[in-house]
Amino acid sequence: AHARADAVKYLATVDCHWYPEAEAALIAALRTDRSECVRYEAAIALNNGCCCTKRTVEALRIAAALDVGQIHIVRSTGAAAPELESARAVPTDPEGES
Repeated sequence: AHARADAVKYLATVDCHWYPEAEAALIAALRTDRSECVRYEAAIALNNGCCCTKRTVEALRIAAALDVGQIHIVRSTGAAAPELESARAVPTDPEGES
């Protein structure tokens, strides 16, 4: 889990415009990783704005709205909510999205 969390921290430093696979990996870490610390790092990473797209905002919205009984997101759900608010404030480029 520590190596995956470190990988997520690294992905937060790349520009998703040039490395779109980083966006997919951050979303996957936020939504599906079995380790809470990895999901937490993904929620924090998405706050830095390098991957502020409709897909990442939607992933944060879903993570913030999840019922803890459905999936074990405790800290990461709490982390996703402020990141979602901050992501909403950043305009996205509608032409760059598919």
